[in-house]
Amino acid sequence: MLSFELNSAEMTAGAKDRAKVFAQALNTPELRNSRFLIEGHTDSVGGRAANRELSQRRAQSVADFLVAQGVDRSRLEVQGFGYDQPLPGKPASADENRRVEAALIS
Repeated sequence: MLSFELNSAEMTAGAKDRAKVFAQALNTPELRNSRFLIEGHTDSVGGRAANRELSQRRAQSVADFLVAQGVDRSRLEVQGFGYDQPLPGKPASADENRRVEAALIS
């Protein structure tokens, strides 16, 4: 899980460090042929449309970063969910909901 600042799609230094490790893992023989959905999320601050667009930009920024690290773009799908999928046990407004996650597709 990669976290983001409020109203930002720019990856923090810590998020970039974690994404580099993830990119290395994606390029290992075990995962080289796997496809992933890069999921963008937001907290509930702001309107639905703005948060959907922001979550899409967050997911895209992570996908672009992974591609820059050598991951084949055809292995990545990108989707923004806005604030519709808060973390379990966290209020929708929690900072932790400003995140990008990856899910194995195949």
